[in-house]
Amino acid sequence: MIVGHGDDRYSYGGLVRYDFSSNVPYRNHAGEIIDYLSGRLESLTHYPDPQAKELRELLAQHWRLDPDWLLVTNGSTEAFYLLAHLFAGGKTLITVPSFAEYEDACQLYRHHLTYIPTSDIANQSAPADLLWSALPNNPDGDITHRTGLLNYCSAHPDSYVIVDEAYAELCAEAVTLLDEVAHHPNLIIVRSLTKSFALPGIRLGYIIAHPSLLARLEPLRSPWSVNALALEAGAYICQHYDQLLPDATGLVREAQHLAHEVAQIAGVSLIPSSTPYFLACLDEGRGTAAQLKEYLVTQHGVLIRDAANFRSLSPRHFRLSVQSPEAGQALLRGLSSYL
Repeated sequence: MIVGHGDDRYSYGGLVRYDFSSNVPYRNHAGEIIDYLSGRLESLTHYPDPQAKELRELLAQHWRLDPDWLLVTNGSTEAFYLLAHLFAGGKTLITVPSFAEYEDACQLYRHHLTYIPTSDIANQSAPADLLWSALPNNPDGDITHRTGLLNYCSAHPDSYVIVDEAYAELCAEAVTLLDEVAHHPNLIIVRSLTKSFALPGIRLGYIIAHPSLLARLEPLRSPWSVNALALEAGAYICQHYDQLLPDATGLVREAQHLAHEVAQIAGVSLIPSSTPYFLACLDEGRGTAAQLKEYLVTQHGVLIRDAANFRSLSPRHFRLSVQSPEAGQALLRGLSSYL
């Protein structure tokens, strides 16, 4: 899916003042990383290391793994398409609602798809070749299926379980399954180095999985898929990892406050979340999320994420990611005016 994601401010010229559409944390240390990269531009005069050896070693050191358990990718999305390619034509389960790129990647490689709610993971008695899910889930911030994913790994050792952890470090509690990879050879973790650190334009992610699986993925990659500046950013992040992480606890607390304020407005309902982003839904007869989005951006400079293109959601669903208090007040004014 080339278009239809959040952070589509490019479609609105200079109208957007407050962007609630992207899950990238608004309080972040991206400026420090950019300052560092401004002094590393000479790296662009050389080809990047196609195997990202330095970054793999730094990530392995951070997560206390052998480098053979890591594969660096051009964002999480390259990882999804590589995995879909590897298991082309497979029988695949995808939990919904979820990030559309799982489905798009699988359709490209002719998977036979079945969609299930995250709550039904534990009820799957017939194994599939693949199960795709996210922890925490996007767009609703759900983390209640963590145990279900592990139980599925154990119950179906011949099935692979792909878990997208792009937002794992934005939860106030530990949800990652990284410590379980060594105990479950069929568990595949996909991570982003640009969501938590607020640099989505750099496109940098990685896969953690059993070395035998990564050895099968490596030949499917395009040469030099990760550019030199992205590798520089990744190395700097790894060397200052904890200092550069956002305050997830504070962000979740702010999001819960914003959700409470939104819930006071008649005509909209919310879905509880464990992350700085959450789903909302307009009541019947209040229009669509697309109409609300257009109104908010043109009349109030507020951009939201129309969530209608998440499978299993309705045209009335939209997603919000917490922003500054000033932005929050602008959102509340706009919602109140619309409703």
